[in-house]
Amino acid sequence: MNVFRSILITILLLITLTGISSCNSNTPIEIPHSAKGILDLRNWDFVKDGNIKLNGQWEFYWQRLYKPSDFQKELVEKPEYIKVPKLWSIQQQDSKKYPLYGYATYRLKVLLNDDKQLINLYSKTAIYSSSQIFINGVDVGGNGKVSYKKETGSASYNLLIKPFQVKSDELEIIIHVSNFEKNRSGGFIFELQLGEVNHIAKLEKKNLIINLLIIGGILIVIIYHFALFMMRPFKRSNLYLALFNLFIVSYFSSLYGLQYFIPNFQFIRDIRILGWFMAVPTFMLLIKSIFPKEINNHLPKLAVIIGIGSYLAFLFDIEYTLDFYKGVTIVSELYIIVIAILAAIRNKENAYIFLFSITFVAISGINDSLLHFGLIKSVNLAQFGIFMFLLIQSFILSSRFSTAYKKNVKMSNELAYVNKNLENLVLERTKKIEDQNVQLEKLNATKDRFFSIISHDLRGPVGNLASSLGLITESFNELDEKTKFELLSSLKSSSDKTYHLLENLLIWSRIQGDSIRFEPGNLLLNQMVTENIELLQANADQKQIKIS
Repeated sequence: MNVFRSILITILLLITLTGISSCNSNTPIEIPHSAKGILDLRNWDFVKDGNIKLNGQWEFYWQRLYKPSDFQKELVEKPEYIKVPKLWSIQQQDSKKYPLYGYATYRLKVLLNDDKQLINLYSKTAIYSSSQIFINGVDVGGNGKVSYKKETGSASYNLLIKPFQVKSDELEIIIHVSNFEKNRSGGFIFELQLGEVNHIAKLEKKNLIINLLIIGGILIVIIYHFALFMMRPFKRSNLYLALFNLFIVSYFSSLYGLQYFIPNFQFIRDIRILGWFMAVPTFMLLIKSIFPKEINNHLPKLAVIIGIGSYLAFLFDIEYTLDFYKGVTIVSELYIIVIAILAAIRNKENAYIFLFSITFVAISGINDSLLHFGLIKSVNLAQFGIFMFLLIQSFILSSRFSTAYKKNVKMSNELAYVNKNLENLVLERTKKIEDQNVQLEKLNATKDRFFSIISHDLRGPVGNLASSLGLITESFNELDEKTKFELLSSLKSSSDKTYHLLENLLIWSRIQGDSIRFEPGNLLLNQMVTENIELLQANADQKQIKIS
């Protein structure tokens, strides 16, 4: 499997997941959308067709909190129209752009058929600030306290399920929204839904089961990796992975119902933002521990500094901190994908599998970031991406443990073999040493014999030289010219033979040291015999021995 195949599989899997999340077997061919503040559901059956999302154009009254009676008395201004779900801070009407903080009234008319049903208005944290909902003039509750100014208002977000009995063929939904926190979102992030009571209950039950399964799986993985780190502190990747998942759980705390146990909005908000701001640098540290040569050494430290600094800025309510960190998150995710691709190109261990998982997480994270910006229409994929990442990481760890276990078994078997056959191995080694000593003694004996032969062979020519020189020295004046010539000729012959013998000895020495190249050739055997006879002739003459 190559890098491009891994990326392609990831993208196809993500598209498939998105398609599955978006599909509904009960969805009709054409889904109604609101236009100019009116949603026509007269041909919609909540029992047969299922829930309907209240998406489209809503009436919008900026910096106004109109009551239902104000609309009945026609005491309202001409409405503007704004898209839902979408933040008001990223929309504009006739070149008019709405600021992040302020308050407004949303209004939607829903045309129904004659069936008088018990219907639920349902949303899961669609509005992250303060809201108050009126249905057909009745206050059905909301989140927090809507106000004209920050000092008298309070923000909150909870699961929104508002049941009501339909008594007419027209439904008026009025929602007051206020946002005075610079790092919160004004308006709708997710859609509102209308649906029959049983359908809504099934939907919430399904979401609860999915969330519990995900949070349970993540918590098990967190405990598992913390335990691994305690047993093997030098493997920091286990610590970073456990912390990363802990921060992810903190970020998704509102989705998992933490607000039911801790109703304080500010505390839950701070926990969520802390989880998000710390998850990014922790993940950079995790990548550094897995692929140390592919990532710049200073980037994880820089990510930690930016994360802590941004969280402090958030606590001090510095404007646009969340928007800034969304950009940091997207850039970090893209950089991590590049690192994973680089590791795969270099054939690092499990790099292709890691590339698959990290690409899935990054794309799902980018999807959610763009969704929160209100720039796309999609579904939340981050929690599924994280869960997929954990499953793949578990596979990688299992693979590594399996490899390590096989190596340990192999080493244990080798050690057991050595321990079991240690005596035989020692005896075998001792015998080899003894054989080498015997061979060395034979070589030394051969060398001694060789030097004995060389000494014997040199003795004749050197003795002849000595006797001839002695005779010439003692009787030089008494010898005639012919005798002198014969003696000098004998000296020359003996010296030449001695020289050749020494030269052959030098050649033999070089052959023993492998410093001479062996080149076989043809030799005259008769010439060699004659040369050796001449080498011994002087001594033979003295002893009156005839060599033939």
